[in-house]
Amino acid sequence: MKPSTAGALGGALVAIAVVGVLALNLTGTKPSDQQIDSPPIQVLVAGQDVPANTKLTADMLTRRTIPQRYVNGAMLKPEDAARVVGREVMTPLKAGSTIEWQHFVALGGHPDVARCVQSIALRVDAAVAAERARAVDAFLDRAGRDVKPAAARGLPVVVPDANGNVTIVTAAVDVPVGTVLKDEMLTTASWPATFVTASKVPAADRAALVGRKVTAELQMGDPLQWQFVDDAVAPRSAVSCLLEADGVVPEAIVQSAAREAAAFFAPEVKK
Repeated sequence: MKPSTAGALGGALVAIAVVGVLALNLTGTKPSDQQIDSPPIQVLVAGQDVPANTKLTADMLTRRTIPQRYVNGAMLKPEDAARVVGREVMTPLKAGSTIEWQHFVALGGHPDVARCVQSIALRVDAAVAAERARAVDAFLDRAGRDVKPAAARGLPVVVPDANGNVTIVTAAVDVPVGTVLKDEMLTTASWPATFVTASKVPAADRAALVGRKVTAELQMGDPLQWQFVDDAVAPRSAVSCLLEADGVVPEAIVQSAAREAAAFFAPEVKK
């Protein structure tokens, strides 16, 4: 199912208005393999305890290197130091704690929060739409621009046995989206032919599923369906295209929200 960018952002922006958070880690998801394998990142941290309502000075700040999987869009990087020196923190900071954008926004509302929220909403929506479009174009380029619903292929005819049942392939375990199927993840079950459509995978085709990728979450006992499996190496189905496009959304929200919030609340540079 396509996640609603507006819905995801809307929830985040409500949180912004309530608690003054302008650059949040909106994904709340498990880190990707790419993040886990990426080099650590330097972030800005408090070099000492800082009471609330204190104006930050450069000597109150220091750097800390942390694994990328623990970095979110709210955390300031060393290059952001100039933007916050001279500004008051609205919450107390403990030595070693990360410096985050929400520390500089008064609880209950900065005078420009409403305008900032509106500005960020529009720009984040645009950034997410652009990232999704790029992901779709990349997928279509790899697939040769020949992407069709799986149902557009000819599906095998389901033939019931003498008892009016059909043996189909079902999930032997829970299978997350994107999993490449192994034979031990599969089993078979006998279903009344009345409940078996051509989209269900007959037991005779079980081997054809091994090595293919599932494009919908399966729970143990769920039937395998042709429209929810695709080639693991060169996916071509419309569902795979949608999944790839939606996969860029969480990171696009984080990056664009952090970027726009930083730009909005950055002190003006005197020329």
